[in-house]
Amino acid sequence: MPLSDKILVSKIIATNEFTNFIDAAKKYCSFIESHEADTPRQFVLLSQNHLLTLYNLGNCMMLMEEKSDQKFDVKLDELEFQKTLHFIADRLWDYRYYWYVFDPTTRKKDTGIVYGDLYEDLGAIYKYLKQSLLLYSLKSSDAKQNAVWDFKWNFDTHWSGHCANAICAIHYFLQKGR
Repeated sequence: MPLSDKILVSKIIATNEFTNFIDAAKKYCSFIESHEADTPRQFVLLSQNHLLTLYNLGNCMMLMEEKSDQKFDVKLDELEFQKTLHFIADRLWDYRYYWYVFDPTTRKKDTGIVYGDLYEDLGAIYKYLKQSLLLYSLKSSDAKQNAVWDFKWNFDTHWSGHCANAICAIHYFLQKGR
């Protein structure tokens, strides 16, 4: 890793934005893995609170120029991940499926309406965060550099959309349930 990247990584890791994001990511993963919510409504409400925090903090993170050349084979255990997905599905109850416009900024009249699934949203966010947290927990500075890059890149290119759609869907689920 070039010296300039090491300095940049250490500067990013030292920011309040990054440390707050790491804390929020850990709390979200712990929430998904635990029995904190007693009812499906409470589960989606708490999920929304976690997602609002993650979305806000994800937007504030800095993007590093590049990942390290070093490769790390850090993956979630697939069996454990499948158990986590089932655990999410069990707690969602009827708060699961919703409709959304895939890209509301498109200028085409035939903008596609898509079937969304909170199970998929919450699971995808969990998987991206958990894998990056596992990578970040390694002692190697190259692993930390890759994890810092992964956190922001994965947010910007994939799970921010899941997060925004889930926040909106949960809003309407909770409004209907009043």
